[in-house]
Amino acid sequence: MRDAMEKRFIQVTRGSIVGGVRLGMFTSTFYGLNYLLADIREVHDVFNVTGAGSATAAMFGLICE
Repeated sequence: MRDAMEKRFIQVTRGSIVGGVRLGMFTSTFYGLNYLLADIREVHDVFNVTGAGSATAAMFGLICE
């Protein structure tokens, strides 16, 4: 019984860590592109967010495929 609970705990912990790393990579990529676009265009507007979101989603869509 204890062995099964330990295996389940390790499985849940590993899944949480992997999910957290993926979320962190997605978020850092999004904000990095957002600030990069704002710096290149020298304008802070909704198009930076749209471009960064589209590029990040496309990139992670290709990676996860």
